[in-house]
Amino acid sequence: MIRLRSLRGRLLTAFVLVAVPPLLVLAVAVSTLLARSFEASSRERLASALQSALDEVARKRSEAREKLQRIVDQDLPGLTLPVEEQDQGIAKGLAERRDLPALEIVDAAGRVVSSRHWAAGFGLPDRDQTFPGDPELRIEKVGEDYGLSTRLAVMASREASWRGRPVTVRGGSFLDAEFLARLGGLAGVEVALRDQRQGQWIAPDRSPLGHWADPVLTGYGRTASYGPPAISLDGAPYRWAAAPLNEYLALVVALPAGSLEVLATPVRRLGFGITT
Repeated sequence: MIRLRSLRGRLLTAFVLVAVPPLLVLAVAVSTLLARSFEASSRERLASALQSALDEVARKRSEAREKLQRIVDQDLPGLTLPVEEQDQGIAKGLAERRDLPALEIVDAAGRVVSSRHWAAGFGLPDRDQTFPGDPELRIEKVGEDYGLSTRLAVMASREASWRGRPVTVRGGSFLDAEFLARLGGLAGVEVALRDQRQGQWIAPDRSPLGHWADPVLTGYGRTASYGPPAISLDGAPYRWAAAPLNEYLALVVALPAGSLEVLATPVRRLGFGITT
């Protein structure tokens, strides 16, 4: 009886020594393959989302130029308003006709003649911020209720004449939180803009990217770059990618990295469970 039990013990030990190592190797191999597959999928998804966002910004630029050219060539010359005070409503009417969220007319002295997005600026100096080397990206003053805010906009610019005087006409669309939220919703990722000059984010209100302090965007200012395996945003891991819009402004997309653990954890548990 003792010999039989001893034989069974030896057989069990031999089985464990033979069977368990391959199972452990298999569990590790499957987990590694899942990790590699997820990394490749994440990178592909980030690259696709980043390119789509860049394409949309480029489309906004092109659209602004085309619509503004029509305003200068076709709409503005035909306006005949006899009362000077009516200049305040010119920009609103022209912008609505061409479906431009932002439009302003500035005289040769740099004063606002008419503005759709900052109607209260009539007669005041236009001192919107610009990005060196990229005058089409501007931080525009925007009237909101009884207050004033600033929003990033892509604004084409054309020289024109109004009432026999030279003016500059600018028009375009806002690259604001609403715009970024729409892009993120379409791609299923977080999308934000990082103003490196001001050290601040332009992001949807609930975006975790807005809480990323002092990001180091590898390769910033040259080509698209991809971050380390994961960064922690609001206590959750994210993967990210970034590309420059100009020397001081980067477009950033981020994707939750927790899905890898969701996939890999059951595999690990199964492998280790069988061996215990």
